[in-house]
This record gives sequence, C-alpha cells and structure tokens, in this order.
Amino acid sequence: MLTVFTVDQFNHILRREDWPLKRLQPFKGKTIHFRLPPILDLRLIIQENGELLQSHDQPEADVTLLIMPALLPGLIARDESVYDNIDISGDSGFENELIAIGKHIRPGIEQNLGKIIGDIPAHRVVQAGNDIFQWHINLTRNLTEAMGEYWQEEQPLLVKSGAARKTSEQIKLLQQDTDRLKARINRIIQAANADQV
Repeated sequence: MLTVFTVDQFNHILRREDWPLKRLQPFKGKTIHFRLPPILDLRLIIQENGELLQSHDQPEADVTLLIMPALLPGLIARDESVYDNIDISGDSGFENELIAIGKHIRPGIEQNLGKIIGDIPAHRVVQAGNDIFQWHINLTRNLTEAMGEYWQEEQPLLVKSGAARKTSEQIKLLQQDTDRLKARINRIIQAANADQV
C-alpha cells in the first residue's frame, strides 16, 4: 500500500511541472532502486512519458538511491547540501539527471497539505518544519563550534591553525639555526685538523 502511494506521489510531483517528465523520457526503460530504510524499498521503471511505474521483475537497477531517514528533513526543507549525503550508485549520467531533477523540482508539499487541512494550517506546518530544520542546523553548528573551542582551550586535543603555523615556522627557524651551527662546528673541526697537519 505504501509503495503504491509513494509511486503515485512521485508521479504527481513530476506532473505538476512539465519539464521533469521531458528530462526523464530519454531514460525510458531504466530502473531506479529507491531505498529509505526501514520504511521503503522500491524499484521503479521509467515509462515512455517519463512517469514512474513500480517494477517487480527488475533484479538489477540502473541507479540505486539510498536515503537515510535523517536526511528527510533536509530534503523537505530544500537544502541542496543534503544531496551530497545520499548514497547513489549506478549509471553516472542517469544519477546526475535524477539529482538535478531532485534539486530543482518543487514538490508542492504545502499545496498538497492545503487540500487536506486548509491553506493556513498547511503553511504553518511547512513553516514550522522549516524552522525546526533551521534550528537543527544552527544547533549542530553551535555545538560543533563549542566543542572545537573546548578542545582547543580547555582540553587541548586540537591545535588552532595559527598556533600550528607559528610552531611550524619556529621549527623551520630552529632547523636553520641547527644547520648553521653544524656548518660552524664542521669549519672549526676542519680548521683544527688543518692546524695539526
């Protein structure tokens, strides 16, 4: 039941704008293995008109998309950086086209939800989802910065780049001084040996 609903929703989103179907038409007959563990494991085949049909008899997919559930809020919030975390394998030309379509298609979540609960509540739900996602990003960034600062200042496990650069420069100066001292010692030894002869 969930797979039929998912395929219908994919096709509904593709039909909302004409361009995705046209971009998928050259890939007629190609298959996509769409995995969202543990919720969904779906094999799709591209039809002549660019729409998707569930495929039961295709053992090997042309492209496999593995999307972890933690990525869903980012995909819903239209964060393009999330696409870098999708595990995708298979035909590279087909992969690139699917990612490009995913990045530029407008799923119309707010409009679809508006038909069910009304426009104003749908807008508020989508806005709340975006706010929660942005809060999550800010929290992660702030926590990372705080941990980095703690590890640099309080419990020095990390070295600031400026301190590392300064230490590197001091090591180079020490190496140069050591080389000059070694050369001077060699000259003194050679002079002492020459005096003995």
